[in-house]
Amino acid sequence: MFRPLIFALLAASLLANVWFLTRPQPADAPNNRATAARLSPLVPTTAPAPASEPLALLRPGGEPLTTADMATLRTRLESLGLPPEIVRAVLAMTIHRSFQKRREAILRLPGPDEYWRNQGQRADPADQIALRELDREQRRLLRESSADFEFDDAAERRQFGGLPGDTVARLKRIFADYSDLEEQLYADGSDRGSSENRNRAALLAKEKRADIERLLSPDELLDYDLRNHPAAHRLRGAIGQFAATEAEFVALFPAFRAALEAAGGNETRTRTNVAEARRTREALESQLDTELQRVLGSQRFAELKDANNHLLQETRAFTASLNLPPQATTEVISVQQEFSPKLNALDRDRDLTANERDARAYALAKDARDRLIRVLGTENFEAYKRRGGAWLGSALNRAPPSTPVP
Repeated sequence: MFRPLIFALLAASLLANVWFLTRPQPADAPNNRATAARLSPLVPTTAPAPASEPLALLRPGGEPLTTADMATLRTRLESLGLPPEIVRAVLAMTIHRSFQKRREAILRLPGPDEYWRNQGQRADPADQIALRELDREQRRLLRESSADFEFDDAAERRQFGGLPGDTVARLKRIFADYSDLEEQLYADGSDRGSSENRNRAALLAKEKRADIERLLSPDELLDYDLRNHPAAHRLRGAIGQFAATEAEFVALFPAFRAALEAAGGNETRTRTNVAEARRTREALESQLDTELQRVLGSQRFAELKDANNHLLQETRAFTASLNLPPQATTEVISVQQEFSPKLNALDRDRDLTANERDARAYALAKDARDRLIRVLGTENFEAYKRRGGAWLGSALNRAPPSTPVP
């Protein structure tokens, strides 16, 4: 967890040493390279003498950095014998600091001594356009300078697996190109949900996918999809706290992918028929649950449901805090597992009126309450409603107007 901080501090130290070694010196100044070596053991003492004109790491007045500036800085850093990842870190930090100053200029943020001014300045439409263009310029400079730096190596490994470095670089270029195009879709502030913009976004997504498929081999594409496809993200969400194996994940992925693609990929909601969108979503969830049970088997599927039922985990912790005997704990969980799904199903029954649903939910909740009081006692039951029994407390509050709530 400390690795990003270590890299940031290391890069900051290197920037200071680069300035120290490349600053202009008078002709009669002593050689300070040995001093620099004592200050930072990362800087070799065998580096060549600095050029007569130093590179301004951050140009005065906020003038934009160029690819040529970054090439010059890279050459000087490499001449110090620094590892490639450290060179990239310094380049990335230099670019970030330069563009951060330009962002602050656009937003006209208050200075550190202007304590009376609000820091949360909202960008006006013109400033938003300028900021988007600045973001594109920064990404372009990072790419052209080969300074795309990921502090968290594990995150990049998780995204790209064992793909070769040049392939990862080309994938990142594809992502950056299409990110620019996607931003241009909404640069005028148009409605993202309009049918025209949705169709244009879908076309861009299709072209982006085609570019990725042309770049990767079939095996590489499968590995990439297992890590990055929307179906993979949906599957990881369904797995939740359950300790699935890689084999189970790989076996489940094709079914999740097929189900999501049949549902329209991202399950676009219609504005005109909310009820139909809800039925479609519930049908998809039921289909995915069926696939989970088919692939995992009944026992592993039950373990998955158990692991992701936070109310059930709360109930176990609650009964443990009361030192209840195992039989009482089993009975409390049994009541919860019996009645909670019935209440959920009742809420999804749109053939009933709201009053009918409330009345039936209250009747179910009364039965569950009576059984739980017999196990826990009245005082502990009230505590249970606050710790694991929220499902029941909300149902008891749905008493019909003529029925007093106990």
